[in-house]
Amino acid sequence: MPPRAPHVHPQQALAVYAEPLAAGRRVVVFADPAAGLPERLEDLGADTVVLLAPGDDLDELRAARFDLAIVPDLSLFDDPAALLACVRRLVGDTGAALIGAPNRDAAEAPDTGALDYYALFDLVAREFADVRMIAQLPFHGVALAEVGDEDESPAVSVDTQLADSDRAPEAFVALASQRGTSLDPYAIVELPRPAAAVLDTGELEVTQARLDATTARLDETRAQLDGTRAELHDTRTQLEEERLRVQGLMALRAQAARAIELEHELAARGRQLSDLSSEVEEMRSAAEAGRIAAAQVEELARRADRAERARAHAEPELALLLEAHAAELLGFEETLRERAQAIRLLEVEVVRRERMVLDLVGALEEHAAHPPAPAASHEAPAPAPAPAPAPAHDGSTEAALTAEVAQLHVRLDALALELARREGEAQASTWTIAELERKLAAVPASTPASKAAPSVPSMPPRLAAALDELDALRHALAQEHDARTRAESGEELTQARTEIARQATLLEQLGQKLAVAVNATRGEELR
Repeated sequence: MPPRAPHVHPQQALAVYAEPLAAGRRVVVFADPAAGLPERLEDLGADTVVLLAPGDDLDELRAARFDLAIVPDLSLFDDPAALLACVRRLVGDTGAALIGAPNRDAAEAPDTGALDYYALFDLVAREFADVRMIAQLPFHGVALAEVGDEDESPAVSVDTQLADSDRAPEAFVALASQRGTSLDPYAIVELPRPAAAVLDTGELEVTQARLDATTARLDETRAQLDGTRAELHDTRTQLEEERLRVQGLMALRAQAARAIELEHELAARGRQLSDLSSEVEEMRSAAEAGRIAAAQVEELARRADRAERARAHAEPELALLLEAHAAELLGFEETLRERAQAIRLLEVEVVRRERMVLDLVGALEEHAAHPPAPAASHEAPAPAPAPAPAPAHDGSTEAALTAEVAQLHVRLDALALELARREGEAQASTWTIAELERKLAAVPASTPASKAAPSVPSMPPRLAAALDELDALRHALAQEHDARTRAESGEELTQARTEIARQATLLEQLGQKLAVAVNATRGEELR
């Protein structure tokens, strides 16, 4: 049996590719320990190699500085951004970093953590000024080398025309630095052939026994499957029978539901028939009521005709009453004018009496200021009777005033009697108008109210106009009566009576003063 080739992890190809940057320098690796990168880098001549596995604390290397950082698979770490920030801090401005990540568009890409070209570039460019993107593709081919050539670095040609031209890269690798670090633009790293599996005879016999047992179980399973298929066929047959039976039951249920619907419809038709019977009875009752209403309409028409005849009969009497009322209003107006003239005459008489009183008061004051001189001796008694005509004149004036006051009282009594007569006549006219209104109101009131009122003829226009005119006359009569009462018995007559009473009082006072003056004059003459 040939010796087995040593196991080489594919990620070690990245260490070989970075050999120019790792030889003699300090290197930090962020990878799975099973990949064997630290050992491979040490074999390639790295001075110091430090490994940090996924899940380790990144703060352990806070104070360290490295020349190269290698991250073969960024998807193994939970926080790629924090890891790249740590890598940027560890390599500083002079170091470089190789950061790889599975291609999201590859067929065998993992479910989580894979990145495409642009996502990886943007993530690395946040921390480093210079980023070079490298595609990692699988390579299967044949190397053809000339034998016997002593040239140590012969020209190498790569022909990919037999390979699939549209295959996607397995991963992308970013070479990041601050000062433009670079590697070979095209490199092929050969990996050892995968070891073929070798089985011994014992394992082959065991495998054959397992294969026979599996075949027996497969035959048994096939037999069970055939039985199951037969049972399935029987079950399908039973299901088809049950389906037909269910369809029959559904048809019976549908017929039963239809029968129930027909019963309900029959009951509804019965209710409709009873409703129609009720409507027919109501229509018969309505027809009977219509005949009764027609009779009532005819009765109302007859009553309206009688009311029209009564109105025509009452119109002449109403016209006579209106004419009498107009004549009475004219008489009242004439009486008011006469009363106004009498009041004006009384006012003139009062003014004349006031002047007369003022003259008498002036005469009394003059008489009091210049009394007659007494006699000097018994020899001249003859001139004494000379003032006698003054007392005679004063007595006649007092008598005239008294007689005039009596006449005024008589005229006032006559005016009061005339006013009482006119008030009685006005009250009688008011009663007559009220009686006529009551008769006119009793004529349409004799027809009772009914629902068939629209068929009754309305009130004639002449009767309505007469009633409106009667209302206007009644309001005018009330206004004139108020004016007459206010003019005769209210304000003006009361003022005239008050003024006459005042003049009578003044005349009595003047009479008393004249009597006192006459008596004083006579006493002096006697002395």
